Amino acid sequence: MSALPCAQQWSPRGVFAYDIVLLASAGLFAALTWYWLHQPSATIYHPVTFYLAFHGLIFVIRPILSRIFDYRFVYILYDFEPALWDRIMVIAGANLGLLAFVGVCWRLAPEPVTFAQDRFDQIHRDMMIKPFLVVSALLGPIALYSIIDNWMYSAADATTMVIDTETGVRVNTSGTGYFLDLQLMLSTLTVMCAWLFRFRLLALIPFGVFFLLRAGTGGRGPLIFATAMMILLFLYDRRRRWPEWRSAILAILALVMFVTVVQDRGAAVRSLFIEDETVAYDSGYEMAPMEHMDFANMEYYEYLVWAIPQRTKSFDYGASILQLFTEPIPRKWWSGKPVGPPIQFFNLFDYGNPVGMTFSLPGYGWYELGWAGIVILCGLFGAAYAGFYNVMIKRRESNFALVFSLCMVSMTVISYRDGSFVSLAKMCMFYLTPILLTYMTMRAFGYPDAQTMRMRAAGRSGAGNPAVAAPTVRDSQVQDMVAGETPAQRRKRLSAIVGAE
Repeated sequence: MSALPCAQQWSPRGVFAYDIVLLASAGLFAALTWYWLHQPSATIYHPVTFYLAFHGLIFVIRPILSRIFDYRFVYILYDFEPALWDRIMVIAGANLGLLAFVGVCWRLAPEPVTFAQDRFDQIHRDMMIKPFLVVSALLGPIALYSIIDNWMYSAADATTMVIDTETGVRVNTSGTGYFLDLQLMLSTLTVMCAWLFRFRLLALIPFGVFFLLRAGTGGRGPLIFATAMMILLFLYDRRRRWPEWRSAILAILALVMFVTVVQDRGAAVRSLFIEDETVAYDSGYEMAPMEHMDFANMEYYEYLVWAIPQRTKSFDYGASILQLFTEPIPRKWWSGKPVGPPIQFFNLFDYGNPVGMTFSLPGYGWYELGWAGIVILCGLFGAAYAGFYNVMIKRRESNFALVFSLCMVSMTVISYRDGSFVSLAKMCMFYLTPILLTYMTMRAFGYPDAQTMRMRAAGRSGAGNPAVAAPTVRDSQVQDMVAGETPAQRRKRLSAIVGAE
């Protein structure tokens, strides 16, 4: 495929106009970030922080690098060339999405993290261990078998997933996609294990094993999700608002593994343990820094603006949401299941070759309804993530609220890039299952939550104001429970105290 005309051939006036747009975009981002970091609610736990990081990397830093190095790979692969106006609209749309998301999320979730957990939350955290181990014994072997099975397929250079030639969508030709995705539960299970056992060295071993296994499959998203969730829970456990050196080291290790997996899709990791028969693919194109497709949401968005509605003559008008109702049904049970959404107004593959495309939030908004779609979708995601964050804040930052909220915030590293409610629903199905089952197990066996323990210790009946005053348990008893005892001893001591009340 021959190279298309490059951006360097724009007129001097056009180049100057694009440079001004990039400069204005960087200025807006810098001002908004500076203002955000000076707000009480600004912490690593807030969804706005993650969106600013995503926007800054994808739509501020990378466009500048693209301008410097004249990125060409995606344009050649997709067989299209955006006009100057298309590229300007992408930068403008990305900033519109930034303002919509930050404005809504910030407005609906203005409260800061206060680290409100007390001694009863710590005792409840110890109580979670047995139910969690039961859930791990049920889910762990299945998820482990799923990831090892994926290793075997990858090492043999075989897969049950193929790309539909008409739509470009990856479909599963045998078995069920649910089994392939069961391995995602290992990310939450291993992170929860580290958190429940207070990040002791032995408790980190399952996470390290998962890290290697997942890297060997060639998948990167769950690695980044698990790393983000581990860092957030660790920082919260240490009552820190921002990362420190240990979390920075973990983030660097995750980045190194990410780059390694990008280069060979996990072949190097697999070859350490088994014989790998994959054939390395060389595109023959020498890429500039950050030019590869994992960071190419700008080019993907440009393809959407280039095609919709200029060539498609239509937007999607929200039809892709209907996939939420068809996606849960396995293709094995529905031979005529539509590939992608059941209703489609156009096919992007009619105008180019957009393989491996992820839309991003503003890109998906444009796909649905243009400028209005950007505001609506980014605003909806902002409201949704504000709600997830408020679960942690409004419920006194209890253990399950904490783990649920930080799990959802960790998903932003994928959902902001994908920009789809369908994608978010798929992730929730597997990432949240270990948390939900642990919660249900605790309820089934009658474990009290932290608030119930507070009320019992305070001599309350359990009805009334949930914001109970300081408990009447003697300080010496509390100190004995919290420090110097094993989790089993703490639970035994608590039972004796509560029973005596």
